[in-house]
Amino acid sequence: MGDAAAPLTLNQKVFEYARAKVDQQVGTGECWDLAEEAVTKSGGESSKWLTGVNGKAFESADYKWGTEVKLDAAQPGDILQFKGHEFKETMQGGAWTSQTRGHHTAIVEKNLGDGRLIVLEQHVRPPGSKEVSKKVQRREIFVKDGATYKEADGSTITVKTKGVEGISSKNRQMNSLPRNPGRDLTFASHLAAGARTECQIQRSIRKRPPERGCECWNRTARRPARALRGRPI
Repeated sequence: MGDAAAPLTLNQKVFEYARAKVDQQVGTGECWDLAEEAVTKSGGESSKWLTGVNGKAFESADYKWGTEVKLDAAQPGDILQFKGHEFKETMQGGAWTSQTRGHHTAIVEKNLGDGRLIVLEQHVRPPGSKEVSKKVQRREIFVKDGATYKEADGSTITVKTKGVEGISSKNRQMNSLPRNPGRDLTFASHLAAGARTECQIQRSIRKRPPERGCECWNRTARRPARALRGRPI
């Protein structure tokens, strides 16, 4: 008999769950619902717990999903957290298209390299539509400013982006302050001035059982992060 198949990682489970939902509505159809359900149904920690705020503050917060990951290291199943991300594609003949994602969450399906990603998301406008769709879609996005890509037909696309500077070591140190988003310069919802646009990649972490006699640790010890990836139990 051959060896048993290796168990799926948390990232793989999140990826497979989201991919199976294409053309379906998850939850209320909000972008967060897809990522939250994919992560928690796969055994990951809820972003409600990791973000550390409730009510209206949670609705406008930059959600946390696990461990920070650099954009060029994105893997299928990683979570993208956007804040004011925009990109404009200019084709060889001069025609152009643009996309904007304000406060938005998506799941990485494929990393094509050089800042080009295929994502799974809902509550966005399908190409050519003026209406937002609450069904899960597969879209291509760009997160590298100034990149030029050669297409299969020989044509080229040049991309201008903004909102992808949120992975610097400075921001990483600021985010080491647990459960205090008001002190993190990357949280636009808590600061009227000095807000920054970002595209953050996070890798979800496995849900941990509560630790007896250590409630204070459960409330404060986890480190918030932006680009999140799973951690085994």
